[in-house]
Amino acid sequence: MLDLLLSGGTLIDGTGAPARTADVGIIHDRIVAVGDLRGRESRQFVDVSGLLVTPGFVDIHAHSELTLLADGRGASKVRQGVTTEISGMCGFSAAPLLGQARDELPVLLNRLRLKPDWETMAEYLARLEGQGVALNFGTLVGHGMLRYAILGGADRPADPSEREAMARLLSQALEEGGWGLSSGLFYAPGFYADHEEIAALARVAAAYNGLYATHIRNESAGLRASLQEAIAVGRAAGVRVEVSHLKIADRAQWGQAERLLTWLDEVRAEGVDLGWDQYPYSASSTSLDAVVPPPFHAGGTAAMLARFREPGVRAEIAQALTSGASSVWENTLHGPHWERIMLSLYPPQPELEGQTIAAIAEAAGRDPLEVALDLIIESEAQAGMVHFCMDEEDVATILRHPHTAVITDSEALAADGPLAEGVPHPRGYGTYPRVLARYVRERGLLTWEEAIRKMTSLPAGRVSLRDRGVVREGAFADLVVLDPQRVADVATFTKPHQYPEGIRHVLVNGRFAVYEGEQTQERAGRVIKRM
Repeated sequence: MLDLLLSGGTLIDGTGAPARTADVGIIHDRIVAVGDLRGRESRQFVDVSGLLVTPGFVDIHAHSELTLLADGRGASKVRQGVTTEISGMCGFSAAPLLGQARDELPVLLNRLRLKPDWETMAEYLARLEGQGVALNFGTLVGHGMLRYAILGGADRPADPSEREAMARLLSQALEEGGWGLSSGLFYAPGFYADHEEIAALARVAAAYNGLYATHIRNESAGLRASLQEAIAVGRAAGVRVEVSHLKIADRAQWGQAERLLTWLDEVRAEGVDLGWDQYPYSASSTSLDAVVPPPFHAGGTAAMLARFREPGVRAEIAQALTSGASSVWENTLHGPHWERIMLSLYPPQPELEGQTIAAIAEAAGRDPLEVALDLIIESEAQAGMVHFCMDEEDVATILRHPHTAVITDSEALAADGPLAEGVPHPRGYGTYPRVLARYVRERGLLTWEEAIRKMTSLPAGRVSLRDRGVVREGAFADLVVLDPQRVADVATFTKPHQYPEGIRHVLVNGRFAVYEGEQTQERAGRVIKRM
């Protein structure tokens, strides 16, 4: 006897195969039958006629390692159909938490009302597993955490002995369940690393069949050179490379997405195992201190904040941003365009959230850079920003490419409780429904089958997840049931804490995480470890 039978739905199985009418039978946490199941006995029947049945969405670029500890519901993810996510991206992971890595987290942990009572990856994953979560969770190992643990905030490449120490620490974290290595070469301390350092660690990840995901050094004028750096790591280490949130953030290069993708296809044809992912919005989001060039971040957060208080240093920052001499500034803004930077999180004065830095500065009669530096200092580097830096048609072109996986690049949030603060990027609530509503139903840029593949089997394959991201006999019963006529994102840049429409049911390991559009109390998610 089946535990659950979803009957009469239109199945899109995640592989890209054409949609077909099929029932889905589940026992415990697995799909055991797919097809015409009329006459099969089941403890529970759910009629899904007129709805699409798909695999649960697999978000392979997430930042929920701490927010899931604060709130295991994973509400903003589960309610848009995410059943599995991989966090630990952009060089940041919750573990290993050693040395200066522990010093970088107190303000954030206090804001989330968390106590850092773990050090190793095994201890962290056990903590999360013991608490219970509503979706499946895995993590990469952040290069930044390895670096803080061994080098502190040093603004130089690691020497051979330090590389070996980081490699040992990475190997331990991978043994304990990490899925690979991530780097954030745009952020401190990642941008102090050289090729030898990253390649040495990527070789360790490759030995464990792990993924190397990278937030490249420059997503603007230096985009191609930064991609070449990632490709060189792939060649040197023999590792699968995933370029995180591929974008063109330089207005001078807008319209060149097709050319960029053609080049990346050529690299793949040469044998480099290269992939990339994307969130479907023309704005990015990160911490506000990212507007300041790398040399001024040396030593860690405390040293950076002290530096920002010095008038002489502020003058140096202003010179670096306006002279065009600092190539690293091309990562984001090509020189400050403060009217395109929206303050998304500012705990000291929430009333400022949702305003641009230009507007805040104008109201105060002050220089925007001076205002930005003060916001960073007064928030203890917790101020966040949304940056409107991309062209919508470039976004669409990248999304259409068959090797582009869909990701949120967001932590799990909630419309209530401690995770409802700020005016965060709407991708945390609306990524997957937005693709289906805007780019499938409205624009016809993708078919339903291709869009679902980009959300399920494609990303699952990049991480080497087994039995997830597809609907077939023997796979885990992670499923989404959605209304193709109603599915839509509701979250906006000014009102982001809004759940999407049209996601009728979400199952995680055979249990309803969302039923009839409302989240249940189930915590059926699992901490999934690389085996």
